[in-house]
Amino acid sequence: MKKKHRFGLAALVAMLALCVVAYLTIRPHSASLTKAESAIVGSWAFISPNHKGKTVIVYHFDDDRHVREEHYHLTSAWPTVPRMTMVGKWSVDKDGRLTVEPDSGLPYMRASMSGWLNEFFDNGRQAWEKPILTRFYTIQLADSDGIQVDFPVSGGGQTSICMLPFSGDPTAVPSP
Repeated sequence: MKKKHRFGLAALVAMLALCVVAYLTIRPHSASLTKAESAIVGSWAFISPNHKGKTVIVYHFDDDRHVREEHYHLTSAWPTVPRMTMVGKWSVDKDGRLTVEPDSGLPYMRASMSGWLNEFFDNGRQAWEKPILTRFYTIQLADSDGIQVDFPVSGGGQTSICMLPFSGDPTAVPSP
């Protein structure tokens, strides 16, 4: 390799390393979790009220306030493979409202690009990440047995669901 090319490659690697360090330094760090937030950290599943018996929705709430939402279609050929995966962030406000929303900045751009690639190269089996849709839930009760929430439904009104601990098998999630 010529000296000029080695120098260019070294400069590129150094610039990438500098960008990563800068991003890790300036990104907002999560403050410690509140008691209400600590209660929902974990993986929770429920049968979608809009697609009863057909779709299981799983939330993976991480302690760094990141969330992954997976949709399992129980009537598909692969009911244990997530058909849709969305990523974002979550929080619980002082009134007990759980907000699930898209990330901002680079994580949002990465998820968006992944979603666009899925639309272009969809093979029907792989769930590529997309930005999560904004959702609001009012927490009624949260403990190790489940999370009872109310949320608005399309067409008006409210419905209540219970998110149960997710065992890793979407076909084992009981119907409401």
